[in-house]
Amino acid sequence: MKNVLLFLAFFLIITIVVVVHISLSYFLVSPFSKINAIFIFLILFIFWKESGWVVWISFMAHFFVELFSLMPFGILLVSSTISILITYWLYTEVFTNHSWYAGSLLCASSLVIFRSLYALILFLSTFFVKVDITWGDLFVTFFTEILFTTITFIVIYFFFYYLLKKLILRVV
Repeated sequence: MKNVLLFLAFFLIITIVVVVHISLSYFLVSPFSKINAIFIFLILFIFWKESGWVVWISFMAHFFVELFSLMPFGILLVSSTISILITYWLYTEVFTNHSWYAGSLLCASSLVIFRSLYALILFLSTFFVKVDITWGDLFVTFFTEILFTTITFIVIYFFFYYLLKKLILRVV
C-alpha cells in the first residue's frame, strides 16, 4: 500500500510540474514564456533530495511534454534525460555545495547541455525527417531560455533557502 501511495504522489507531482511548465509557456509573454519550469524543479529536487531518482522524474516529465511537442518524437526526451544524468553527475562530483552560485551554475550548465544535445539530435534528425529549422532564431530562444530560467531559479532558491530558513528559525 505504501508503494502505491508513493507512486501516486510521484505521478501527481510530475503531472503538476508538467502542467505548470506548459501553462508558463502559453500564458506568459515572450521572454518569460521561455522559463523551463521542469528544469527548475529538477535542479531544486537534486539540491533537496540528492537522489538519482531525478533522472526518472526527468524521463517521465519530458515524456509527457514530448506528447505535446511538434518535433519528432524522442528528441526532447533523449536530450533532457541525458542532460539531467550529466547534471546529477556534475552535482555529485563538481558542484558539491548548496550555495546559490553553485545552483545557478548548475542550472545554466544543465540547460546548456540540454540545448546542445537537443540541437545536435535535431540536426541529425534532419537527415531522416524533413524539419524546417531557423537556426538563428533557435539559438536566440535557447539563450533566452537559459538566461530567464537561471534567473528564476536564483529567485526561487533565495525564497526557499533564506525566507523559509528564517521562518523556521522563528517558529523553533
